[in-house]
Amino acid sequence: YQELIERYFPGIQLLLLTDQLETLKAVSFGHADATIGGIAIQNYLMRKHLINNTKVIGGLDDPRFENNLRMGIRPDWGILRDILQKALESVTEQELSNLGRRWLSSGLQRTQVLQLDKEEKDFLAAHPVLRVHNEMDWPPFNFNEQGKPKGFSIDVMDLIAQKTGFRIEYI
Repeated sequence: YQELIERYFPGIQLLLLTDQLETLKAVSFGHADATIGGIAIQNYLMRKHLINNTKVIGGLDDPRFENNLRMGIRPDWGILRDILQKALESVTEQELSNLGRRWLSSGLQRTQVLQLDKEEKDFLAAHPVLRVHNEMDWPPFNFNEQGKPKGFSIDVMDLIAQKTGFRIEYI
């Protein structure tokens, strides 16, 4: 966001800090007028750290500040993309809503039953372990507490593993 603000909004004086929590504290303590970041991350950090004199009031209606989450897959494993896509599409409305309430304070919707073809089942049999990265500090999406992966994306990957039969190794 720093580069975008400096380029498109040069009149804004930036206070550069190390992470989202520090920016929220700066606003809370009156050292900054505002902060910018993901609504889910900010809400999570404010709840976790009891920052109750600050609130998220809205988003930026500017496509330059969009931040969509995506999965990255090895280019030589197109079939893995298909398996993961099918697994994501099989997540029920209730499952997604439960994860959304737990991590994002919102509900997301999808429904479909997972059906894999023979080639996909053969791929799963040949590659039963899926290695997935675990961020150290990106709550509520992906973080680590006392050596244990946690967060929304971790729960989504665990749900995918449950639906596909993959074993997940977080690295």
